[in-house]
Amino acid sequence: MIITRMEDKVLRFKKFFDLNFPKVKTFAWQLLKSEEDAEDIAQDIFVKLWEKPDLWLEREKLDSYLYTVVRNHIYNFLKHKAVEYDYLDVAAEKMRMAELGLPTPDDEFCAHELELFVQMALERMPE
Repeated sequence: MIITRMEDKVLRFKKFFDLNFPKVKTFAWQLLKSEEDAEDIAQDIFVKLWEKPDLWLEREKLDSYLYTVVRNHIYNFLKHKAVEYDYLDVAAEKMRMAELGLPTPDDEFCAHELELFVQMALERMPE
């Protein structure tokens, strides 16, 4: 009987997916203007829904829930992108500084750390 229940779940999810995936992907695309990102986000959402059948299994209409999930997922996606861009900016600045022969914040930190290690070693040495 467990196989039948799993087959039933798969069939019901396929029907749910076929009905809602195009709407979710289109909504994501309208907000992002990127076909690839919209596809990825829609897939992520449906993977999460597959893992939580109680959210979709017994419901017929989920449009408002799905749109809220898409919107929240896109907010998180954009926050993550902002962090990535900030990191790339910092890395690019470090590269420019290194190319110009200027010390980077990492260099200064390492120099300070090395100075502390030397100071600690000197303090431990016998007179």
